[in-house]
Amino acid sequence: MHRILLPFDGSAHALHAAQHLAGLAQQCPDLQVHVLNVQDNPVYAVGIVDERGMHQIEEGLRAEGRKIVLKAAEVLAAASIPHQLHVQIGPVAQTIIDQTKALGCDSIVMGCRGLGALSGLALGSIATRVVHLSSVPVTLVK
Repeated sequence: MHRILLPFDGSAHALHAAQHLAGLAQQCPDLQVHVLNVQDNPVYAVGIVDERGMHQIEEGLRAEGRKIVLKAAEVLAAASIPHQLHVQIGPVAQTIIDQTKALGCDSIVMGCRGLGALSGLALGSIATRVVHLSSVPVTLVK
């Protein structure tokens, strides 16, 4: 079984990455995809947001992440690719790397640019960090 991590933020490039995997389904019948949405760590106003408020913010982020991964799930389901959906909160690039290891993924397929406000000149800043941090092959899709 070939396990692939698909970091998915709902951007056009992330959707293209999901479609790329759908195209591989016939060539690689033992494909299993882990779709991961990472919500960046929220910044809390110390003294203003209590523990209950932090919990509510994190639940809102998780709910948003669940909505986002469903878009990738539609593409993968249409191609009959087995997949699992995951939502995490944390530093985006490092969380992608950590989940790649935790889920036993053989490679990462991701969009070269996401929805982040800041991006590199040639590649998105998250994609660039993932390429540098990853110990498994990374495929970037335009």
